[in-house]
Amino acid sequence: MPFEVKAFAVNEEEKHFRAELEKEYQEKIRLIAMRAKGNSNFMFKASICKRLFEWFCSNTRYDFDILKNKRENGSFRAIEYPYKNSVITSNEKYAVVLLGKGGCTAFAEAFKDVCDLLQIDCKVVSGKDKNVILQSFRIAHSWNEVTIDGKRRTIDLDPHYRAYMTAPMTSQTFTIKNKT
Repeated sequence: MPFEVKAFAVNEEEKHFRAELEKEYQEKIRLIAMRAKGNSNFMFKASICKRLFEWFCSNTRYDFDILKNKRENGSFRAIEYPYKNSVITSNEKYAVVLLGKGGCTAFAEAFKDVCDLLQIDCKVVSGKDKNVILQSFRIAHSWNEVTIDGKRRTIDLDPHYRAYMTAPMTSQTFTIKNKT
């Protein structure tokens, strides 16, 4: 019986931590969105996307330690970062926004969340990039695709792939995660 009570207590602590984490994350992405939009009530969505791209490139970094945790299937094991009384993993959007580092999935999901606040049509896309020069980086990957003025464009914040408003990477095997 005591073990079950302890497990419940840990679960409740983790739920509380996650709720606080989400609240902190939402506050931070609102600030990022406000900075990207600027003082103007009217700004082209392409200009806002450019500011977001620049903010993420200037204020965050890809955690290259992730590349040390490669599995046999080519995927990577997430790194755990201590945060307050718990942990955030490198593949969680919280890592990029609150700690300034993470992996490609974290970057793509955080970028989408900020775009959602700004009413920019944005999707998280996952697949394998055949356009990368280094063979060792031709692995499962996540990036964003935005639709502005009826045109779909790629935005990729990962430094191995870095792309801003390029044509969609249709040569890739991909799936679109459309979170709403």
